[in-house]
Amino acid sequence: MKTVHVQELSAEKFALYGTFADMLHAAGPHIGTDPIEFYRDMTTVYSPCASVGLSITKVYRRPLVIDTYKYHNTCAEAMLPLDGDAYIHVAPAGPADHVPYDEVEVFRVPKGTMVTLRPGVWHHGPFCVDTDSLQTLIILPERLYAYDCTVLTAPEADKLRIEA
Repeated sequence: MKTVHVQELSAEKFALYGTFADMLHAAGPHIGTDPIEFYRDMTTVYSPCASVGLSITKVYRRPLVIDTYKYHNTCAEAMLPLDGDAYIHVAPAGPADHVPYDEVEVFRVPKGTMVTLRPGVWHHGPFCVDTDSLQTLIILPERLYAYDCTVLTAPEADKLRIEA
């Protein structure tokens, strides 16, 4: 089985897939002063509709093998690991129903870091790094998973093992 090595998040390395922001350690321009400071637009999520759903994906420790991918055509997806660090796998957007397996990358997303994926970027549920389970806040247009979610399972030859 081929392997893919975990990378730390950086704006340069992640730019092809989207953006990210450390939501637990806000810094930079803000409105207000102590006791209330508002850090606006730390990252954005494109949505073609007005109703956005806030959901939780709960994953349990499992083998670090990438075998499933999904994407959304019409909007971005935001993920925020709440109670532990996560590994997320991504691949560039491209033709429908074709995962560019040789271009898959894995990033370590620290707890409290919001990752926003551009429309079309291949991804799937996160992997636990140092916990037995992980809850991740997911931000998507309401019920998008029911009408704009292409999911593919990798053939055995294209499954990838994550190496930290």
